[in-house]
Amino acid sequence: MLALFLLITPIANAQDDIITKEDSITQRTVIDSELTIEKRSDGRVVPIVNADDLDDNQLNSVLRAMNYSDNLIERMPEQQKKFYASNGGVNIPVETTLKRYFVTSDGERILVTEENKFEIETLRQKEAQKLKSEKGIDFRNHSFSVVECS
Repeated sequence: MLALFLLITPIANAQDDIITKEDSITQRTVIDSELTIEKRSDGRVVPIVNADDLDDNQLNSVLRAMNYSDNLIERMPEQQKKFYASNGGVNIPVETTLKRYFVTSDGERILVTEENKFEIETLRQKEAQKLKSEKGIDFRNHSFSVVECS
């Protein structure tokens, strides 16, 4: 068993030393005498080892290289800037849209839009009346809608 472990260990360590094309550094940008930003071929910025020692302008330069917008950088606390710089990588913008659905008492799901929101409200009131008569529960002040991300 020990012999098997010893045979496998050098192979595992050798795999850690393999540099793939995505990991190779293809761009170096000198910001000043204390800071050079390195980018990998896939656009990721190499982690900054001494991020805690960087001033605000240097941190902002690193974050711009990581594709953060100036607007976002301005609102970011210093510790967050240092965190991102010390981890490296690249910022990928993500958009999330919220959709609102009305779910009827029989389980039908209807997307609520600006065009149909008044019709849905009328349907909601009818559903509330129906449930009140069937179950004896007043749902007038309850919401029947569901918010989901897509």
